[in-house]
Amino acid sequence: MATLVGVINTSHSPTTYQPAEKWNEVRASRKLRADVPFDDLEANRAKKARVELGFATLRARLNAAAPDAIVIFGDDQLECFDFTNFPSFAVYVGETFEGPRIGRTGRARIPGHPALGTALVTGLMRRGFDPAFSMDMPKPERGVGHAFVWPTESLTDFTTPVVPVFINCYYAPQPTAMRCYQLGRAVREIIDTHPGTLRVAVIGSGGLWHTPGATDAYLDEAFDRAMLGYMAAGDARGMARHFDS
Repeated sequence: MATLVGVINTSHSPTTYQPAEKWNEVRASRKLRADVPFDDLEANRAKKARVELGFATLRARLNAAAPDAIVIFGDDQLECFDFTNFPSFAVYVGETFEGPRIGRTGRARIPGHPALGTALVTGLMRRGFDPAFSMDMPKPERGVGHAFVWPTESLTDFTTPVVPVFINCYYAPQPTAMRCYQLGRAVREIIDTHPGTLRVAVIGSGGLWHTPGATDAYLDEAFDRAMLGYMAAGDARGMARHFDS
């Protein structure tokens, strides 16, 4: 049977791919609260170095796991889908897919894994889910968004096949956190029972918050710390309950 060889999570916010020299420029383009100070370039470079160290650690762990395929869970911000049909859950089952390279010019061409993608769709249906699926890009001129391109860009060499799993985290009405947890358990079961010797890694693409200093942003530090606590304890069900409470 297939083997789950690694699970990692990474943010895909601009902090992760913009050079430190552009951080304040990006911030200045957004409406921020007056009490949020701008860090100087030296401080931003120090923070960027920590970000790069984190990605180097994740890349080393992923390389050590030596996956034959990677499943990436991520959101879509009207990059691939639009409001003519915006699925709660969708799986890409095509041979290849593309998307704009993050922080660079040109486009990334990424191999898919149709067999694994199809197994996820059929397996989810047998477990009470009704995911959408796509064999081609709904917007081929645009391709997939940064939630999928950036982890591939930063953690792989573009040769390992990737199965994008889209979760509507961005636009209301969204699926509950408990439903997402149940989806994750179902995907784990499907991987564990998939025939063959495929080595599969899973990447969660996203973070707690992208723009904490925005004027319309509200940070609940106690809530966020509790989320991190559940994450550190490996209590995904507790994290889902907390998020939905």
